[in-house]
Amino acid sequence: MTLRSLLFVPGDSERKLTKSESSRADALVLDLEDAVAAERTEIARTMVFEHLRAHRDRGKTQLWVRINPLSTPKAIPDLCAIVAGAPDGIMLPKVTSANDVVMLDHFLSALEAREGVKQGSIAIIPVATETPAAMFALGGFAGCSPRLSAMTWGAEDLAAAVGASTNRRADGALDFTY
Repeated sequence: MTLRSLLFVPGDSERKLTKSESSRADALVLDLEDAVAAERTEIARTMVFEHLRAHRDRGKTQLWVRINPLSTPKAIPDLCAIVAGAPDGIMLPKVTSANDVVMLDHFLSALEAREGVKQGSIAIIPVATETPAAMFALGGFAGCSPRLSAMTWGAEDLAAAVGASTNRRADGALDFTY
């Protein structure tokens, strides 16, 4: 299935998770990263897992989870908390290269085996332009993992990472670099 529309949903908001069920987006991205305050991470993990488990028969809308970056201590606990819910995919933020996708592939393979989830069934979409290092590694993603489903970009985090005062032109459109 081609993902044309993604709706990000804070993983710690029961109201927004429930409301998202009526969305006609191709995929809901249950967010454990930017949309969740640090003190609510555990709550969000539990709510996301329960939402995944309650919606095993998903119909047309896929359920993805944006975990925390692999460079943080939150990523592995995020994965351990949600893989048993068999999400359709993982959105991986702040990657630095295809090596992050390969590493996530290995983690997913181990967790799928542990949880009895079909091997290779969880896809990956990296947010491939949120770090300066990633900008120089974009060509390396081709063929890095059979789980690689797509790539997306993140203009806001890249601007912050390079210390840009803005990432928009005077008319509000994103500047060329972003």
